[in-house]
Amino acid sequence: MHRNETAICMIADSNYIKYAAFLVQSLKKFDPLLSNIFILTIGVTEKDFQAEFNLDLAKQIMVNMGEIEKMGVQPQGHVSIATYAKILIGDLIPNNFDRCLYLDVDILPLRSIRTLLEFPLHQDIAATQFANGESKRLFGTDDATYFSAGLLLLDLDAWRTKNHGLALEDLLRQNPVLFQGDNDLFNILFREKWQVLPPSMNYMVEPMLNGHLIEASFNPMIIHFVGPRKPWTTKGRTSWHKIWRDQYEEFRPGQLSTAVSDGFFFRIFLRIVRHPALNSLKKFVPYQVKESFLKFGEKSQN
Repeated sequence: MHRNETAICMIADSNYIKYAAFLVQSLKKFDPLLSNIFILTIGVTEKDFQAEFNLDLAKQIMVNMGEIEKMGVQPQGHVSIATYAKILIGDLIPNNFDRCLYLDVDILPLRSIRTLLEFPLHQDIAATQFANGESKRLFGTDDATYFSAGLLLLDLDAWRTKNHGLALEDLLRQNPVLFQGDNDLFNILFREKWQVLPPSMNYMVEPMLNGHLIEASFNPMIIHFVGPRKPWTTKGRTSWHKIWRDQYEEFRPGQLSTAVSDGFFFRIFLRIVRHPALNSLKKFVPYQVKESFLKFGEKSQN
């Protein structure tokens, strides 16, 4: 194994391992030679893993969450304790990799991610801006200081040398209950010390996040279904949900559960907030209003 290689890493428990398998298959559809894929598993036996993957597709790394659970970490909404396994990436990924691309499993690639894997790193961590007022809630500043921890490009050499994993663990002990879970945790540690990835490399499907990018010329590489409304449970507010469901149906015919639909009034509201004329006004919408909007959408499913 040569240095300057980027590992690809995901996290999956027994409920999400099938979606990790679908994501790996989707990635390799655009780049059949893609390798160095590691799945950090929680509560997934070797037998169950091999039922989803073979050794040519991905390698399993079993994670013991005992120490993290002892910290008193509590799941917040759709954010499970399992997601905190990403703070162990520097210790778990083999030392012959000096970079790692972490991907949540609620991601749909639309083309090869090779340019993302080779993206030049100038900081210890690179991510995309999470423009939903989270920064103002956490830091009292504007959105430019807050990123999504659902897709991360990591300099593993720096992580190991500077003990970032240990720093995250210490921070988690001090803050076992965080409103946005691992997102808040990573943003506290790397405040103003993270590198910006282009939004096309992590297009987050939320109207309050990327409304300014909804235009014909925007060509995302990755679709990211952030929030609780996953494509395997919700028909969704966008065509991306349908694309994911159609492709998963081809991958595993007949195995998708029946999804709920967005309510009528929520769909109308979506059309309003996505209108280009309102894009410049979204940054003035208070965080509490955005949160209420998303909660209204969840309650309006029928």
